[in-house]
Amino acid sequence: MEEKYILVSLEDERARKISEILGNKSCKRILDMLAEKEASETDISIELKMPINTAEYNIKKLLEAGFIEKTSHWWSVKGKKIPMYKISNKYIVISPKKSQNKIKSFIPVFIVSAIFTFFILWYEKVKNTVPDSLEQKSAEIMRGYAEAAIPVASNQTSIINVFLIAVWLGIVIFFIINFLKNERR
Repeated sequence: MEEKYILVSLEDERARKISEILGNKSCKRILDMLAEKEASETDISIELKMPINTAEYNIKKLLEAGFIEKTSHWWSVKGKKIPMYKISNKYIVISPKKSQNKIKSFIPVFIVSAIFTFFILWYEKVKNTVPDSLEQKSAEIMRGYAEAAIPVASNQTSIINVFLIAVWLGIVIFFIINFLKNERR
């Protein structure tokens, strides 16, 4: 599974490369273009009206820093393999070396919590869908005569929503408390 973030320490050489890229006009122009579509070195050179060697140099810097990635390739008329580039669509987190382990430990908790939340919401949606079979429809009609059935269903849904909000609020409070404890050390 490909990571969706790039975690860089302030002491890491990549932090310097990232700062150079963010200060480079040509790199920013290439990133803007690749944000809209995939392109080859030649496409970038032509569309941005820059020399091919400038495009090649900046593309190399963007690849090393993780801002872009090669996606596919095609073969030129002369039989040369031409790579295509696109934005890597990753979050870049620059932090002191000390806090990197904390950040790495938070990400799985958020992912698991998100999966858990979406599973519960999906289950509630499936459970509350209109039944297709005739037997289920007649059972629904019979239950529909009982006036208490409608408030119970809506109360169950609101209880689940309150539960999910409480879970996420608990996770956020837990991380804030841990972060504050670790900052005091």
